[in-house]
Amino acid sequence: MRYPMGEKAMSAATISRDLILGEVGERLGVATWKVQRVYTRGLLPPARRIGRFRVVSEDELPALEAALRQAGYLPRETTSAAPEETHT
Repeated sequence: MRYPMGEKAMSAATISRDLILGEVGERLGVATWKVQRVYTRGLLPPARRIGRFRVVSEDELPALEAALRQAGYLPRETTSAAPEETHT
């Protein structure tokens, strides 16, 4: 069924791109196996599959990044408000 323009239309702002886990690893600077491990450890619900690939949407990246930090695969974010002083 085709919908006329405007009905059931999605704007570019609401469309999220799917990423395979290797792409996620590249974006976040970690090995693919670490991304896979947060799913096998149950830190996140299983990723969707498209064919043989596990995929996540760009919208899921913040939760995935938090899970990687929880697992110790990414450094914890620092909450330091002031930059370190350098003595010369």
